[in-house]
Amino acid sequence: MCLDASMLAGRRQSYAIRLTDEAPVSRDQLVESLLKRGIASRQGVMTIHREPAYADLRVGQTLPVSEAASDRSLILPLYPQMTADEQDRVIRAVREAL
Repeated sequence: MCLDASMLAGRRQSYAIRLTDEAPVSRDQLVESLLKRGIASRQGVMTIHREPAYADLRVGQTLPVSEAASDRSLILPLYPQMTADEQDRVIRAVREAL
């Protein structure tokens, strides 16, 4: 199956970011700050071994790299109808929180 690149344009629905270890706020604090401004965001990387639905599969093992990625990443809104002003609002809110 061949895909025409034009079929892929405008199919964005979210944008992932990763906070550095030096970030002055945690992922959860940033999510809360954005929510107070009316901006929805959510956890980025999911770690299956931490998810309640898979609790029966846990074997007491930690996965430090996966856990660090999960703890420091989040998904910001991004969608085709999002205006430049809305994008600027999200960017400004993230910058001000950091």
